[in-house]
Amino acid sequence: MMGDDGLKLEIITSCEHWSRDQGCSLGLFGGVPEKDDCASCMSYVGPSRGLGDVVHSALGAVGIHALLKSTLVETQERNEKLAKEKKEQAPKKEGGCGCGRRRKALNKLLPTKGTN
Repeated sequence: MMGDDGLKLEIITSCEHWSRDQGCSLGLFGGVPEKDDCASCMSYVGPSRGLGDVVHSALGAVGIHALLKSTLVETQERNEKLAKEKKEQAPKKEGGCGCGRRRKALNKLLPTKGTN
């Protein structure tokens, strides 16, 4: 049985964006992600960690991710345009759509055998 530190290293190093030399190749989380960062990262690519990864893959396969991303971008652009017209600062939505938090919660609720 692996301790928490071993599991943390396994989760981080199982992502294809991770290398021991450079950390996160996408530069996310300052290039040095923690276990919780990787657990909710929408850019994680690696072995399934649980139900959240299965749902993420299924929604990606049917195009939901692209639709959500374009909707969020369009909404932010519209907010910026309206704010510019009113000469105000456009509100920035923090945290995107919440998919990463849901993915993390589902992975924790129903992990893949051997990852808990």
